[in-house]
Amino acid sequence: MSLIALAALTLAKPPEPNLGRVLKELGTFNAPPIESVEPRIARESPTVADAAASVLSKMGKPTVEQVGDVFHRIAPGPGGPILIRFYKPKMAANAKGGKLPFITYFHGGGFVIANLDTYDASCRGLANKTGAIVASVAYRQAPEHKYPAAPDDAYAATKWLVANAGSFGGDGKRFAVAGESAGGNLATVVSIWMKKEGLPLPKHQLLVYPVTDWVRPTDKSIEANAKAKPLNKAMLGWFKKFYFAEPAQANEWKASPIKASVEDLRGLPAATFIQAGIDPLMQQGLDYAAKLKSAGVKTTILRYPDQTHEFFGLAGPVPKAADAQKKAAAGLKMALR
Repeated sequence: MSLIALAALTLAKPPEPNLGRVLKELGTFNAPPIESVEPRIARESPTVADAAASVLSKMGKPTVEQVGDVFHRIAPGPGGPILIRFYKPKMAANAKGGKLPFITYFHGGGFVIANLDTYDASCRGLANKTGAIVASVAYRQAPEHKYPAAPDDAYAATKWLVANAGSFGGDGKRFAVAGESAGGNLATVVSIWMKKEGLPLPKHQLLVYPVTDWVRPTDKSIEANAKAKPLNKAMLGWFKKFYFAEPAQANEWKASPIKASVEDLRGLPAATFIQAGIDPLMQQGLDYAAKLKSAGVKTTILRYPDQTHEFFGLAGPVPKAADAQKKAAAGLKMALR
């Protein structure tokens, strides 16, 4: 029997209790499965972030981590204006000449759902833990704006941020890219694209359970976590259906960075991967990390076997999420010195 067949016989492991409490709270909202509704309905559904806020409120804890400042700017994009939300840290120990390093951050949501608010907690945590400005990009989403709208916006926004860093207190020579899930895909695609265009590269890539391969129909992680929460196998197909106008587009490196050549990957900035064990995307993240390593890219993999997709932003109620943020921030701080 193949590994995939064996995995199909194995139920997803239960998450550790702190995360389990958040997922149980999410279940009390009684939302329909994402893959059973249209995108406009899915976008209105409660999220893991909503469940975390509810748990924190019941615990009598603050639901929002305070940062030094939050403000917005508009960058020009290939399809129109791109909204960018900036988070300044409470403590600015990394300033040089009054300028802070910055992190271009891309949220998750399968390129279809979620928004800046959904991933607000991740950005706040990274800003405070790194001492850098976090710039969260509201890229266009499918099905209204199909591939390659999202990577086009991600690339345009990053170039604008580098060129205009002084306008928001940033240092255009000290920047990194980061993202979760679909956002992790965009972060590394931007890095590849900048290298191919001969532009100054980010100092680091933080790739949190990234989507790296839209082509593979399955693998052992997809099967082992086919019915996992909050991301399952059926949702992967749902996202893909809405993201691409043509199935063949999934083979392009801007869609599936694992399809980039070793030569295109050689010379990319060091990458830190955060991988959850209860996650259909785990194996493709590990496979992409291995390909980066084969291209000579310094690669660090931080694995959390009893955590699920979306855990990274749950530092308030989930100690292991706080640990992941702390370790991710350490790599970013080192690179952005």
